[in-house]
Amino acid sequence: MAGKPNRLYWDTSVFIEFFNADPNSSWYVPARSLLAGAKKGRFQICTSVLAITEVAYVKPLEYRGKQFVGGHEEELDRIWLDYPTVLTVRCDDRIASTARGMLRWAMLKQIRLLQNLDLVHIATAMFLKAGQIHTIDKNWFPYREYAGIPIGYPEAPAEEPKLFPEVAND
Repeated sequence: MAGKPNRLYWDTSVFIEFFNADPNSSWYVPARSLLAGAKKGRFQICTSVLAITEVAYVKPLEYRGKQFVGGHEEELDRIWLDYPTVLTVRCDDRIASTARGMLRWAMLKQIRLLQNLDLVHIATAMFLKAGQIHTIDKNWFPYREYAGIPIGYPEAPAEEPKLFPEVAND
């Protein structure tokens, strides 16, 4: 990744689909494909450190019957520490203020309000100047107007994804 990397922002929901490893999920194969592309240095997957808390367990692997049995913390932590493939970013006052502004904007626009943590995720993507935001939650889609970043479902990339085209000329 010479120079400024292409950045793809993943909401927690995409990480959950990846970790759950359900081959019947519509999002599992695209998430695996995207992570493989990031490991090859084609782009960088970014997220807020909030995702570390939000992805608390791997389901159904950590359940037997209705009992939580745990046991996958190391597997989860390996992803968060896999820099430069995955970049986790702390929330600061600029990100928090942007999230607050987004909440006020959504109220004025009278669109469906997201959870505050979801707004922090979108504000983090804005701070990082991500080329795209991937989520499983369609309620995020109207927020592309505020963010100025395409927001959509994860899709398997083409051979060379163009997530941040203006960087290609750097």
